[in-house]
Amino acid sequence: MASFVELGKNKFKLFVELGYDEKGKRIRRTKTVEANGKREADKLLKKFENDVLDTLHLNFTTMKERKSEDL
Repeated sequence: MASFVELGKNKFKLFVELGYDEKGKRIRRTKTVEANGKREADKLLKKFENDVLDTLHLNFTTMKERKSEDL
């Protein structure tokens, strides 16, 4: 899930929620961007969310490959 908060004139803080860790603490990524309105901020949010999820997928794939090499 992703969301944003307006910080001031043309500044937004983007949040991407990734769930919770084993201790119950939230796992989330944040980024501050400049945008000319909420519509542009929403577009940047979607791009940021895709980037974060792609990075997680790459990390998981790399870990999986390393485990298979160890066997």
